[in-house]
Amino acid sequence: MVGYNIIISETEAGEPVRLLNEHVLNGSILLILVSCTVSSFISMSSAQKIADADNDETVSGDSPEEERILLAMNYETTVDKLINLGLLIKSHENHDRLFALNIINEDKNESSVKNAEKILEQAVHTASAADVQLKALTRYDNDVISGINNVIKEQKITDLVIGLEEEKGFSQSFLYNLYNGYLQNDQVNILIYHAVQPLATVRNYKVLIPNNAQKEAGFFHAMLRVWNIAKNSGATITFYCNDSIRQILERILKKNSIEAKFVKMDNWKDAQKVGENVESNEAVIFMMAKHGMASYIQPMRLIPEFLNATLKDKNHLLIYPFTARETLKTEKRSINNHGDFVEIGTMISKVFR
Repeated sequence: MVGYNIIISETEAGEPVRLLNEHVLNGSILLILVSCTVSSFISMSSAQKIADADNDETVSGDSPEEERILLAMNYETTVDKLINLGLLIKSHENHDRLFALNIINEDKNESSVKNAEKILEQAVHTASAADVQLKALTRYDNDVISGINNVIKEQKITDLVIGLEEEKGFSQSFLYNLYNGYLQNDQVNILIYHAVQPLATVRNYKVLIPNNAQKEAGFFHAMLRVWNIAKNSGATITFYCNDSIRQILERILKKNSIEAKFVKMDNWKDAQKVGENVESNEAVIFMMAKHGMASYIQPMRLIPEFLNATLKDKNHLLIYPFTARETLKTEKRSINNHGDFVEIGTMISKVFR
């Protein structure tokens, strides 16, 4: 603008001759707009690469975040099953951040206290056999959900594991507690486990992943549990997912290898067909979502009923990724919202028409 305002002479018609004419000024403006737009795209690409690297590290177990797994134990029959699953999903470096919790109803008699002591003693003994220090927690509360929620906050829990009774499966009372209680915890992964056969007999896990699951805040943390299952058990993982999720998982496999296979699944309805064909040495893992999440679809509400009817004699695990950790608005614009830059390009094209 300084050069444009400097007049060095006049033409015969009396028009000013400037040091820098309008062509130079327009070119400068165009250069600024183009360079700003290009730098935005470069920043977006770099930020995406950083985000991808962080996600890969999470699934590889190299994330600086500290896992803290809570096993909710109310039934003696599920103790060993929950401990074995906890040992399977935890990272190798985690030797002392496994918690077992029993809620004692304040209104019940002394038998509740003795039952809690028996359950937790059994849990500690089973974990110690695997050289893992299990922290036994007892809490007095009239409401089981409230007691678990308070312990999650106090111990900074990252994963909550709940076991289903083999005979009952998904009862109406449990489903009520699930949707109105456990899933209200937005900052932890919720794992619902139904075990029938010993984990050592499971040689293949079928993992069903819905479309858009990669958009969930806790997706990669939930996938870390699947990766740990593969590494700690030596079993094969067969992923049922669409192509976009497959590309992400294949990228992670290059950095952290496990025995994995892929089967294309574009429609969540195909999950039912997969569930109906489970062999005796296989188990099924459902990546789930609650209402309002990007990967949620209405048929997910029918999964518990389907499992009760079809897979009551097979091991199955439901994983609900956490939803609370959101990126900053500035990060969202720089990483996720490609439409912003399309809009910028459209605006620039209009200026120079």
